Amino acid sequence: HSYHGSKYFYDYLTRDEIPYKNFVFDKHGVVKNPKLSILNLDSSRTWKEVGYWQDNNMTMATVLWIGGTHEAPKGLSPHRHMRFTTIVEEPFVLTIPLEKNEVVCKYGVKCGEKNETTRGKCCLGFCISLLEKLKEDIGFTYELRLVDDGNYGAKVEADGKEDEWNGMIGAIVKHRADAAIGAVRITEERSEVVDFSTPFISTGISVLVKKKDGEIPNSAFLGSFHLSVWIFLLVIAVNVTAVVVFIFEWFSPGGYDRNFDNGRASKFTIGSSIWMTYGILFNNTVHLNVPRSYTAKFVTNMWACFALVFVAMYTADLVTHMIQEDSHRIITGFNDPKLQYPLSSRKPLRFATVASSSVENLIKKSNKEMHTYMQKFVKRNTTEAVNALKRGELDAFIYDSEVLNSFAKKDDHCDLMLVGDVYASTGYAVAFEKDSHWKERFDSNILHYNHNGFLQKISDTWMESTCDTVGGNTASRQRLGIENLAGVFYLLSAGILASLAVFVVEHFCRTCCQKIQCFEGHRKKQSLSVLVQVVAQNLSTPHRVAKDPVCHNIGCLRQTTELRRTRSRIAELEKALAKRMSSTSEMYSNDPSEDKPGREYTDTPPLENGDHLRSCGPWHRKTYDDMAVDQEELVPLKLSDQHDIVPNNISSSRRQNRIASYPVQLLKTSTFLQKYNSSFLEEEEHSEEKRKRCLVRQYSGQCVASLNAEDDLEEVDLETTV
Repeated sequence: HSYHGSKYFYDYLTRDEIPYKNFVFDKHGVVKNPKLSILNLDSSRTWKEVGYWQDNNMTMATVLWIGGTHEAPKGLSPHRHMRFTTIVEEPFVLTIPLEKNEVVCKYGVKCGEKNETTRGKCCLGFCISLLEKLKEDIGFTYELRLVDDGNYGAKVEADGKEDEWNGMIGAIVKHRADAAIGAVRITEERSEVVDFSTPFISTGISVLVKKKDGEIPNSAFLGSFHLSVWIFLLVIAVNVTAVVVFIFEWFSPGGYDRNFDNGRASKFTIGSSIWMTYGILFNNTVHLNVPRSYTAKFVTNMWACFALVFVAMYTADLVTHMIQEDSHRIITGFNDPKLQYPLSSRKPLRFATVASSSVENLIKKSNKEMHTYMQKFVKRNTTEAVNALKRGELDAFIYDSEVLNSFAKKDDHCDLMLVGDVYASTGYAVAFEKDSHWKERFDSNILHYNHNGFLQKISDTWMESTCDTVGGNTASRQRLGIENLAGVFYLLSAGILASLAVFVVEHFCRTCCQKIQCFEGHRKKQSLSVLVQVVAQNLSTPHRVAKDPVCHNIGCLRQTTELRRTRSRIAELEKALAKRMSSTSEMYSNDPSEDKPGREYTDTPPLENGDHLRSCGPWHRKTYDDMAVDQEELVPLKLSDQHDIVPNNISSSRRQNRIASYPVQLLKTSTFLQKYNSSFLEEEEHSEEKRKRCLVRQYSGQCVASLNAEDDLEEVDLETTV
């Protein structure tokens, strides 16, 4: 009976209510909706009710401070213990299991979970290092727990109720935590229910993609410079420089022979100038005709300096363009139309973000179509999303740039990269309850850490990079344009302008030197002066392009003037010789036995003006090594007017024989003069052949050629062996 009686009594209690007390028991015998009193033990050791709990709500009596006020006195020290909530997000917060037989974490701090079925975990990372530093400087104690639902915090719809916050923001709103630390993004919507500290890291929204296998385009070798640079270089700069060098070489007094009548003469044509500029630009090793004038050489050196800088820039930038480029880049950033309007693409991309994150809330508010489409791809956390991206289940992952950058840096195969610019820039901060007295202290210390480099120090520790994450940054492959190479083109232009001054100075010096007459003064002094001048000229002029060193020597007349005067004088001498030969034959044929008094005997035939012919000087034969002297070659020698042509003291037969030999000697003289003329007019293709045909002399034995132009006798000392 006792058992059945107790059962009946139990059923009665669970079925009915106690009158006037509103007590209702459930099937387990527990009172439903009880009212619990909150008591406080005062200084008199008496319990006093200060509030109660009923229907899941707590009501507290207002605290009455000394003086009858309801506000705490200023300067009263607040409580020093804080409850923090956090979420796992590498590298800001990560967890490791607590080691066996240990109560305190060896690394990091202990953090609890909602369902602690294990011995606990140790939390460490960027935010934990920051929290430990704040604890040390501000002076507080704290307990750290991982958020129950694993969310950052967003408004979610409730059945029949107003939207409420979940995640870490919800824990603060519901007074389950005093603050939240981690990769908590500052948003306008969150700022309405919580207070944020000064941000300790700047961030924004970015897009993470997997790198695609690429190929090297066929035009990669042209990728260093923009098309306008190539046109400006190959069409304008090269040709303008070549024309400038040719013009200076043509008009310079020290340039090449400009007589194009002789096909074998040394020439520096416009074609030679263009070939030289291209050869210098591309470092060509083929034979190049270089200019001789100082002005043209100056411009050539400026072009070589330009080519050096240009080739160095081309080579340095070529490496980046020869690396394999992406065969196709699926998106360009967050604002790519394939993300903003996914249904408009023929093959929509698969992209996602983390559920209940600030990024999802932003997309939800700004683009309904985009948010609705990606709901089937949304992941619970960043690790799950990144793994899906690596496996090819996603084409893009949209999230905070700092978190994505961390994943890309530490990827094992370095297959991840960020594309596009950062969108909606903001920062990570510590979240507090509204009007928390901790906010001001946290703000001042975070600013101080930013100034003294502490934040950068822990950032380098926890965000160390092992991969290149800027693969999607097109700036590293940007082609160099005109504005990037303006300086080197300015250098070339300045060199061309400066060459004008060199051109003027060269002409001025040439004019002054022309006033110095050749071979003035005593013969010995002349020889020493000529020797010094010839040595100086040979030191500054290559032998392969050198002509007669005397005629090109400082102090001599210009070559063109000498050639013109020599040609004219040869013609006059040929006429005079022909006329003298004719008149002499007639005179001695009329009176063969008569000896004219006052005539001096000589071995050479006379000329019209009283000159005699004598043999003199070495002459090059066909072989350069065998330098024999032809004693039959003759040059004119000035005699006094008082001597006759043939002496009186010789017999008539000897006189007749001497006269008969004149035509042969005159013929030899004419042959010599023609050779003398050819030595100045002909430019040999090979310098060795040219030197064979030059009039030469050893310094120990000079040969002087005398050309009588009207009444002025000009001497030319020929020296090529110095």
